[in-house]
Amino acid sequence: MSLKVGDRVSENGRKGTVTAFHTKGTVDVKFDDMDYAIRRQMGQVRKANPSKKSYVTSVPLIIACSATKSSSPGKEPAYERYQGPLWQSFRKCSAIPNPNIKVMVLSAKYGFLDYDTPIPDYNMVLVKEGKRSRGRHEVYPSELAKQIAVKGNKRPTVIFVGGKLYREALEMAGYRVLMLEDADAFPDRDKRGGIGLKRSALCWYLDFLSTYENKKKNPPQFDYNRIQYALQVQAIYESLVKKALGLKSKDDFGRGNRRIDYQLTQPERRELLGRAFAITTNFQRKHGYLEPSPMRGQPFPLLITEKTLKRIQERFEDPDEVVAKLKKYERTLKMARKRK
Repeated sequence: MSLKVGDRVSENGRKGTVTAFHTKGTVDVKFDDMDYAIRRQMGQVRKANPSKKSYVTSVPLIIACSATKSSSPGKEPAYERYQGPLWQSFRKCSAIPNPNIKVMVLSAKYGFLDYDTPIPDYNMVLVKEGKRSRGRHEVYPSELAKQIAVKGNKRPTVIFVGGKLYREALEMAGYRVLMLEDADAFPDRDKRGGIGLKRSALCWYLDFLSTYENKKKNPPQFDYNRIQYALQVQAIYESLVKKALGLKSKDDFGRGNRRIDYQLTQPERRELLGRAFAITTNFQRKHGYLEPSPMRGQPFPLLITEKTLKRIQERFEDPDEVVAKLKKYERTLKMARKRK
C-alpha cells in the first residue's frame, strides 16, 4: 500500500489523516475523533476510498442548471436566473469565484455557458435515456452530449456538481468527470447525502477558490503538535550525520541532492534517524516539552505542553520558515526509507 502525507486512512471503522512517516514501517495518523496524532504500523491502517482522486484548481468547475428559474423578463446572468438549491448556494457562498478558475453552467438547452452569461427564462430539462413519451421541453442525455461533444482524441477533465443525468451527458460527450463531493480534501466526503451534500461541497470549494490567491496574505494555521518534535529530530539527525562523516558541527548540511547524508548508506541513515528520535524523545520529556500520550501502549505521540507551544509560536513567526524546515524533515524521512 502506497501512502503519502495528507492521505485519508481508516482503522477498525475510524478514519483519519496521515501526518508523518517514520522508520520501521510506522506512520502518524490524526484520527477525526482525536485532537492529536498517534503512531500506527503501516499494516494497521488502510487507505480510505483509494479510488478517490485529488483535484487541482486548474480544472473547470461545471454546475448543472436548474429547472426552477426566475421569471424576470428579458435576460439576466445565468447564476441569477437559476433558482435551484445549487445556485442558491453559489450566490450565497461566492458570487464571483477566483478569476483563474473557469466556472460554467451545463444547460439542457444551451450546453455550456459561462456562469454570468445573460439568458432569458426557458423551460428545458433532461429526462432518463430511452423514456418512451416525452414533451417538447424534455431532452435525453445523449442529445445534450452531442451538443457538448469533445473534439479530437483528448478526454478533458472537469469538476462537476449536479444530477446524475447531467453527469451521464458529460461522460457520453467524452469528458472525464470528477464529482465535487468526492474530492479528497472535502471534509464531509465520507458522509451520505443528496443535494444537501452537494451544496455543502460547492460552498467548501468556492470558499477555497476565493482564498486561493490570497494564501500569502492569509497564511494557513499550522498544527504545532509535531513541529517542535520534528525540527529537533532533524537538528539532532544532522549533528549525528556530521559526526559519522568526521565533520565539524558548524559545517553546512546542504540541501536537496547536495545534502551530506547522501554519502551514507540507507541502513546508516535509518540507524542515525532512529537515534535522533530516541534522543529527542528523552530530551523533551526531561525538560517538559512533551508529556506522555494517554493511549496505553502507544509511546507516540507525546503531547506538547504549553511551554512548547509558546516557544514554537515565538520562534516561528514566519510561515515560510516553518514550511522550509518541515520539508527538510520530510526529506530526511524519505531518504531513511529510500533504498539504493
